[in-house]
Amino acid sequence: MYWSEVASEFSRARNKWVGRCLSPNTRLRVSRVSKVDVGPERIFGLFLHGNEIIRWYPDGTEEASLAGWDSVTTKRRLRQYSAIEIYSDVGNVWARHGNQRWPGSATTWFRTHGGDLKIPGTSLNVPTLLQVGKVGGQVPKRRDPMSNPIEGDIFETGKGEHFVAVASGYRSLFGRRYFGDLKADRRYVISTEGRIGSSLGLSGIEMLSRVGEGWKPVKRFLWKGSYTPTEGE
Repeated sequence: MYWSEVASEFSRARNKWVGRCLSPNTRLRVSRVSKVDVGPERIFGLFLHGNEIIRWYPDGTEEASLAGWDSVTTKRRLRQYSAIEIYSDVGNVWARHGNQRWPGSATTWFRTHGGDLKIPGTSLNVPTLLQVGKVGGQVPKRRDPMSNPIEGDIFETGKGEHFVAVASGYRSLFGRRYFGDLKADRRYVISTEGRIGSSLGLSGIEMLSRVGEGWKPVKRFLWKGSYTPTEGE
């Protein structure tokens, strides 16, 4: 729902203080964070059992939260009225908007603006997350990643850039830029949009040819928020 649609729906409320009932135990009211109660600057909120779970701002920003209640009903209401889907996976709470997703908690307020999911508490777009399967760590001792790379291996170039090996199709590996593992769930790594050149294959022969260019296998590390998008992102 857009702010204009929400405002139109709210205008039908008989009692503006009580708000507009949209579903059982679910009411549309002026948000608790709104500085005004009337006019075009109002922030609207959706309340479930008195807990605010969605906020709509006049500038098009939308926020959503489980408000501390990781329940089926709360998630159902979010799916009904919010562009942000919040779900649980392996004990973590995640938000998804289109192809973007980001972890948080049952009390995190996730935000979208301009069609993009933001890192909670910031105006920064979430970077691309890439699931690479098995969580690695140290450089293997019994396998040479340069001659026998597998998905999840990390390589450092002679220029100090990092790439992660990602499976693509049958027995094919490609390199994607790597900025570190996501601390909340190390099955995911911070990468970039799109494939970094379809010619960047990571077969054993191709990798051995890069040894002379300074490439070497390195252990995985945590992302420290130093994501730098490539040109054109």
